[in-house]
Amino acid sequence: KSLDEQTEQFFRLLGSGLDRQVRVIKAYQTLGLKPGATLDTVKERHRKLSVRYHPDKPGGHLGKMQNINEAYTLLMKFEFGKGVRYGRESESM
Repeated sequence: KSLDEQTEQFFRLLGSGLDRQVRVIKAYQTLGLKPGATLDTVKERHRKLSVRYHPDKPGGHLGKMQNINEAYTLLMKFEFGKGVRYGRESESM
């Protein structure tokens, strides 16, 4: 196993709270942001990456787009207390 896999497994064993923190950190990394970025910064970065990697665009990539959307959804839920439906935020899910 790689060091990342071992670290992730270690945190999973310690409890879901730490697992959630690891997932949040990885979500920030997926979007190319540092943990603690503002809501507006996360939204702006998601928009830019969505335009760049949308699978309907030349040079788009379905796998990357899925990762970007998963990271964005996770941050909206756990960091900002918002849900995401069809590309729009809603107050707490």
